[in-house]
Amino acid sequence: MPDTELDVILLKDARQHAADPADASPRVIPLSGAETTLMRSGTRVLARLIRAARSYDVIVAGLEWAPTFFATLAAKLASRPVIGTVHTDLHEYSAIEGVPVFWWPAMRAALTHCSGVIAVSDHVAASVERLGVQPDHITVIPNPGPGWNLRPWPTGAKMHLLTVGGLRASKGVDVAVAGAALLQDIDFEWTFVGDGPMRTDLEAQAGRLGCADRLRFVGFQRGLRSFYEDAHLFVLPSRIEGDPLALLEANAAGVPTVATRCSTAVIENVQRTSGVLVPPGDPEALAAGIRRMLGDHELLLKSGQRAHELASERRPAVVAAQYQAALERAVGPPGGA
Repeated sequence: MPDTELDVILLKDARQHAADPADASPRVIPLSGAETTLMRSGTRVLARLIRAARSYDVIVAGLEWAPTFFATLAAKLASRPVIGTVHTDLHEYSAIEGVPVFWWPAMRAALTHCSGVIAVSDHVAASVERLGVQPDHITVIPNPGPGWNLRPWPTGAKMHLLTVGGLRASKGVDVAVAGAALLQDIDFEWTFVGDGPMRTDLEAQAGRLGCADRLRFVGFQRGLRSFYEDAHLFVLPSRIEGDPLALLEANAAGVPTVATRCSTAVIENVQRTSGVLVPPGDPEALAAGIRRMLGDHELLLKSGQRAHELASERRPAVVAAQYQAALERAVGPPGGA
């Protein structure tokens, strides 16, 4: 977005998510450290956010739930337009992860207050509309990929599988662990990048099923590209998704995919790349899909090439132009905010 100056204001976890210092834009402005919680420091953080909001033309809520609440309230008190972003069907997410009942009226009020809402897919847009947002206030903008070059095909006899995502119920990593136990005849190593509340249970599950020596839980990682470059196959075992960034990263690196039919965006992506789709929540089907891909070297190469070609449609500049237009609509004509 060459004509727009961007600052990212982090409510918390600044040390974990801060931008690479070598990247001068956008600036990252932390409002509280990772050692606190928004519930304990919400009033102080909100006051800082309101002061910051007065210096900007438009406020964008980068995530659902608490960030949306904070952004819309700060924008209202600072008399600034605000754009919400929604990355998944919130009703489906709540059914799996659980969301406090009192959050729903607040989320509905926050989204309906927004000048516009960006949804990452048509499916997500429909879920936003069910919350009461008018269709003409919703813009579908898919997530961008990283714009990487196609990596060389990994060498070595051992097959390297990769899953990137939080270790929580919606991501279906428990299904992946159960599926791994059904692939004992294949020489593979499966790396799980990400952390979350289920990590201890997942490691215990792998031990019970006799596959702990093949699975690596490496926690949160800032540099992901090397993981994709080493992978023969990317596995997305999620129960629900919107337009997952991890899948777009796999596309950009040219990694073929086995994924669940967890969203329309995922289904369309994997169909176009000749990957394998399986039902969510089914370890046997996931294992069969992995076995099929790993057993067909020609399919792996073809699918990886098609994935990289698809990634060109999600280059950052392409998606940024769509965000630029959405931001300009929110700000209004010259002479406005």
